[in-house]
Amino acid sequence: MKEYEERAVALAENPPRLEALANKLKAVRLTCPLFDTARW
Repeated sequence: MKEYEERAVALAENPPRLEALANKLKAVRLTCPLFDTARW
């Protein structure tokens, strides 16, 4: 849990990094099995 909190704080303190991560997730969500809700 500590690592999760540290990562959340680091992203909150670095908006460009958070935006880059969000953009990466948006880009791969249509091809990544993790986002295949019909499968689950």
